[in-house]
Amino acid sequence: MSGRGRTRWFWQSLSTTPAPVGGQRTVRVTHPFHRWVGREFVFVAVRQTWGQDRVFFFDDDGAQWSLPRAWTDMRDEDPFVTVAAGRSPFRVVDLIAMGELLDGPRDRDDALAL
Repeated sequence: MSGRGRTRWFWQSLSTTPAPVGGQRTVRVTHPFHRWVGREFVFVAVRQTWGQDRVFFFDDDGAQWSLPRAWTDMRDEDPFVTVAAGRSPFRVVDLIAMGELLDGPRDRDDALAL
């Protein structure tokens, strides 16, 4: 029989199906001001919705929720941390901010004396 007239269905697993490798995959909320910070949930998928990458997951009651990817442990690694490969405990931005703090606020009279 030829392939004509037969319908072929191609699809991946359902988007609500957790990754089968090693059981259920989890996602942890890392945003310091979110009420679920530190909690882990059953991971569903990462999708582009509302103009941003969002992580979809199930809560303890089985309801599906989503949060911005940057608010979870699935956020992108800081490029400086990746390139430094553990050789530097500080980021350049943090060192500059610390230098500004150490310099302290300058009075207008001090600025004129320079």
